Formats: sequence, C-alpha cells, structure tokens
Amino acid sequence: MLVQFAGPCRLGYYDELKDSILRDLGYEFDMLNFATVTGKPLKEYIEVCKRKINPNVSVPHDVVNMLATFKMVECLDEANDYYLANAAFEDNPGDFEHARQAYFADMRNAACEKDIVAAQKAGLERFRAIPCHKPDNPVRVGLVGEYFTAVDESSNLGVEKKLLGMGVELHRMLNMTNRNLHYNEKNLRASASDYITYDMGPTSSMTIVATLKYAQEGFDGVIHMKSSGCTPEIDCMPVLQHISRDMHMPVLYLSYDSQTSDTGLDTSLEAFYGMLAMKKEKQRCPQHNPKPQSRSLNAFLGIDIGSISTKGVIIDSQRQIIARSYQWTEGDPVNASRRVIAELGGQIDQSKVAVRTVATTGSARRLVGAMCGASVIKNEITAHAVGTTFLHPDVRTILEIGGQDSKIICVNGGIAVDYAMNTLCAAGTGVFLSSQAHRLGVEVKQFGEIALTSKKHANIAARCTVSAESDLVHKIQVGYAREDIIAGLCKSVSVNYLNNVGKGKNIITPVVFQGGVSKNVGIVKAFEDKLGTTVIVDPDGHLMGAFGAALLAAEEQISARKPVEGDATSCAMKSGELNFDALQEFNFATRTIECNKCANHCEIICINRDGKLIDSWGNRCEKGELKPRH
Repeated sequence: MLVQFAGPCRLGYYDELKDSILRDLGYEFDMLNFATVTGKPLKEYIEVCKRKINPNVSVPHDVVNMLATFKMVECLDEANDYYLANAAFEDNPGDFEHARQAYFADMRNAACEKDIVAAQKAGLERFRAIPCHKPDNPVRVGLVGEYFTAVDESSNLGVEKKLLGMGVELHRMLNMTNRNLHYNEKNLRASASDYITYDMGPTSSMTIVATLKYAQEGFDGVIHMKSSGCTPEIDCMPVLQHISRDMHMPVLYLSYDSQTSDTGLDTSLEAFYGMLAMKKEKQRCPQHNPKPQSRSLNAFLGIDIGSISTKGVIIDSQRQIIARSYQWTEGDPVNASRRVIAELGGQIDQSKVAVRTVATTGSARRLVGAMCGASVIKNEITAHAVGTTFLHPDVRTILEIGGQDSKIICVNGGIAVDYAMNTLCAAGTGVFLSSQAHRLGVEVKQFGEIALTSKKHANIAARCTVSAESDLVHKIQVGYAREDIIAGLCKSVSVNYLNNVGKGKNIITPVVFQGGVSKNVGIVKAFEDKLGTTVIVDPDGHLMGAFGAALLAAEEQISARKPVEGDATSCAMKSGELNFDALQEFNFATRTIECNKCANHCEIICINRDGKLIDSWGNRCEKGELKPRH
C-alpha cells in the first residue's frame, strides 16, 4: 500500500509517475491517492480509505490512532534533534547509535499514546546518560533543502553520519513536525520578508527561513541538499546566496543524481568542515604565528596527488621551500608519489636534514598518506587556502584550475570563508586545454604566448569539450588565424570558470591565480580583462597545494601525531624521520571489496603493504570496518 498526497512538485503527478514505474518493474499494489481529493471535505478522504483499505472503517477509532501517530512523529523528531546536536561528541563511538536502536524498538512496540510517551521518556534518558565531551564552541552546521533528499539517509549518502564523524553539531529544522504538523506558510514568509514574497515550492520557504535563522543564531555554515532536478530548490539557491553574502555565513550546495559518489561527497564535506574549523580556530587564537624564530635541521614534506600531476615540496623550519618536484601522475598515484619523494630526497642533504612529518592532499591523499605514514591528510581546499594565505596574508580570492578540476576560495582576514568546485564537467581545466592544443598542433606550453599575439580573439564556446571542439573546427574551416582561436579559447576558459565555478561568489581583490593552468599567460590576461584587476601568479603557484600541505605538516606536533593503524608508520617514518629508501622498497597494492553485511553494500578500499593490510576506508557503518592485523 502506497500513500500519495498532493503538492506542487511535478504538478502533483508524482502518484501517476510512481504508479507507472512500479508497475513496469512488476510490482502489484494499491495506491491510496489523496491527491485526487485535495481541497475536498473530510468525508471524501474517508470514502477513499473505505474503498482502498476497509469498507468498515471506524472514524472515531482511526482518529484516536491518527492522533497517537502525530504524537509519535513529534517524539521521533525531538529525539532526532537531540541526536544530531550531541552524537558527534560521545566518548565511546557507537553509544548513541545503540541507544537509538533501542529507542526505535520501544517506539515500534508502543500500542497507544501512553506507551509512546513512556518510550520517549526512556529514550531521552538513555541519550542523556551517554558520556560525552562537547566543546564549548563546536562547529555548528544547519541542514536545509528538498524534503526527501535532506531527510533520507540513502538519498543523501549519509551526510549526517559523515558530519557527525567529523565532530559537527548538526541541526535540521526540516522534519515532519515542522513541515507537516505545525506548518504555517504565511508566518514563515513573514519571518523572512526581506528575502521571500511568494510560495516557491513545498519546502522552499522553510529552506530560506531556516538558513536565515541559522545565520542569525551564529551557525558556522549551512548545507543545502537537493535532487538535481528539483526546480523549487534551484529557485532557492540565489536567495541563499544573498543570505550568505549578507550574513557572512558560507553555504555548501549539494546536488544529487545517479553520478554522485561517496568520494566526491567526502571531499566536499571535508573541505567545508576544514574551512569552518580553520575559521573558528583563527577567531579563537588570532595572534597565532606558526613561524619559528630560529633555523633548525628539521624539515616537513607536503605532497599533492592530483589526477594529472603529482607535486611535492619540502620546507625547512622557517617555512621556506628547500626542495620541489612536479611529476605526471599517469594513472599511477603510488609510483608518481614515489618518484616525487625520491626527487625531493635527492635535492636535500639527508645526513643533515630530517623530514619529521608528512602531509598529503589531492584526490589520492588517503592512499599516499597510508603509504608514507602521513600525520596529516587534508583536502585540497584547506591545503590551497593555507599555502596561499601564508604567502599573501591579504588575499581575498583564490582562483585555482588544475588538470581535471577547478575551484574558487573566498578569504577574509586570512580565513577561507566560502568556496566552490566544478562538478562533473572538466571544461576549462588542464586536460581540456591539452586536448585543444593537440587539435591545433601546438604545445600547450606555447598557448599563452601565442594568445598574446592575437589582435582580435575568436568567440569559442567552452561549455564542454565537445561543443568547444565543434566550435574550434568551425573557426579553423572558415579561416580564423590560429592565434585568434587560441586567444578565444583562453577567454572562453575564464568566462566559463566565472560563470560556473565562480557563480554567486563575491570576487574581491587581491586575487591570486594558481594551479597548472596559471602558467598560461593568455588565461591570466583573460582573467585580468574580465575582472578588471591585476591577478597575482606565484612562481610556485602550481605547487601551492603541496606547499599548504607542508605547512600543515610543520604545524603538526610530532608528539600528537596520529599514525595510520598497523605498522606502515614505523617503516616509512623510522624513528620520527621519513625513510626515503623504504618507500621505494615496499610493495603497495590496492584492492576493493564489497561489504554485504547491510543494505549499503559499501565499496571498501584496502591498502596492503607487502601483502599486509595497513589501512582501509569506504565503509559507512562499523559492520564494514576492517582493521590491520598486528
């Protein structure tokens, strides 16, 4: 039996759509479709129930049960609010989950409202008895968005559990109590009259009001979740951008479709949390200065493992780069990292310089972190922000374009306060430019210089590689000069970046441009022309992720290091010092297994060194946890 209520989403046709899909899949069922009686007297609803469920329906009896159901909904939402706000700080991992399952069991066994109240009291007492150490000022995040995506764990790939695991206090106004039992659209709109006038959709008003409320209450950030085609929530996004700018509170936008993966989601959440945590730490210790006053022989290594290239730097105790390396990844991050680390080791006197800590960033950060016993494993947003603000304390906007991704980071007072990354499309990135250079028969390194010789650029569409290539071929066929086509490509890259990655962001000077594409002087000029300001490019701008990682490694106290479980650290970090030779000798292998211990069917990635497991990740619950054997 399926129940369908009416609503503006898909013009109320969800019932017909679900009916058709499920019957095509071979299911047999009846649908209790209240959409057909929307706005009609209660008697019509009762008639539908009698036809579909039971012709002898007792209205008084069912009213009592319905009121008890409403009470249970309120209790469940109250318990969930407490769980979201406190579960991240439990002393013993799993205590809250076990208490929650016991609470759910009591609720399932409740036969009347009296039983529901008793189960609620017992459940909250269990929650409050759990040992916790909650900091005075934790990172607080509000969750908003489209109803089903924001609430359903399977639909949002476990966002709540991922954030709780990072130590975040969560709040979600969107629940059945607030949206269905005590909902008043007119009052909601009145409470945010500066931002909303009309009813934009089933949860749009609540999305806007909740975001404004979280900003007013001093939350550190908001995460907006929706399915990719949810038009009402798409309409909300420009409003949320206004609130974000007005209230100085970052908003992370997550859009889900069939291509959304745990890996991409984890990167976005880690970057968002890292940004919020750094901002809070900076506010707590504004006078902190990591620079030591005297020179020592201690050094720190940072490595940035990207899809196209792998970069590494070693810095000394004064945070000066003393070794640098740039290698092509070539689809093999393990061997690319080995080459980078070997080259770095060859640039220093290992008898005098000791690498004390290692940090990794980039798409293969965890893999390489396990391999070399890294004490810090950070996302690219955090690493780039740390590196850039160290060199340019007054920077306000960081533009970064790499091999297959691009990002923008907004900075205020040396703190990353907002960011965005490209989604699935790699148009305008390094691989895009390499493809066009190959078609034109020139080296990509020559692109910038050739572009500067153009008198009038050609108009090239850079929405995606396919459309750009079609447009480029057309320009060649009608006789455009090569330098004009290349200049047009450079301009289109800058426009595409600002219209997509930079959409809704307040780009303020000083602006720093980094990543491999920053070496293209044609694109640098295109950005300067479009933004009307000077764009700063550092000589080591393409190494900024690795430099930021090295700075993070330098700040990590050796005594407080948290090595990877197993014995990888004792080999790669021998006696508190990086063993360069060991990394070349060991045999590292990656394999994946599918966990079938619950409905998630997680893909678990296992890292083995010489046949022994040293690390694993990818499990969404403790059932899929794999621990190295000692």
